[in-house]
Amino acid sequence: MRRPTTFLPVLALGVAGVISAADPSPAAIITYTETATGSGCLGLTTPGTCSAGVFTDVNVTLSMVNDTTSVIASPPGAPTLFENFGTVTVSVDGVGSATFADPLIEVFSILSPAPATVGFADASLGFDILDTENDSFPSYALDQSVGFSGMATLSPPIFFPIAGGGFFNLSSVVGPTSTFTAATSAIPEASSLAFLGVALAGFGLIHRRRIS
Repeated sequence: MRRPTTFLPVLALGVAGVISAADPSPAAIITYTETATGSGCLGLTTPGTCSAGVFTDVNVTLSMVNDTTSVIASPPGAPTLFENFGTVTVSVDGVGSATFADPLIEVFSILSPAPATVGFADASLGFDILDTENDSFPSYALDQSVGFSGMATLSPPIFFPIAGGGFFNLSSVVGPTSTFTAATSAIPEASSLAFLGVALAGFGLIHRRRIS
């Protein structure tokens, strides 16, 4: 017996309703960026000595694309530290771009003790790559769009491994100042994706009926 052609759309609508009800929490894609004018090296250099990919007073950009639901807050109840772990890339004008090899690279925000600090760090090595200090944003929880400049702090002696071999080192920052920004964009809701599936299923059924 042939199944009624309305079966798949009705089933998909039911799935859409279940998914929508099961995932009510909002989420957003967030892109973190930190920039500074600095000196150092990037590439197949020798740890401890900038022997290749040397740059002087050029634009350096650290960036991560992640999900706001990945933000970790601690301690529970009254957090003073927010962290978001993910893939971080570094781009240096005139030299190139690379991805950090350590899987435990993070963007963090420390609310206390003062001054409030945001930045990028290598949690495995226990050193910050580049930070921006600014007490004008003491309540930033890494889950919203923001933008500000402040005092740059870094760990000059540290050579951070990059994917494919080599290292990144930022030895100094002009000013010294840096700028931190974050921009959010909406994630398509699960129900929206399900309704898209409904539409595709409908088109498929129409096509099958026309050729049958």
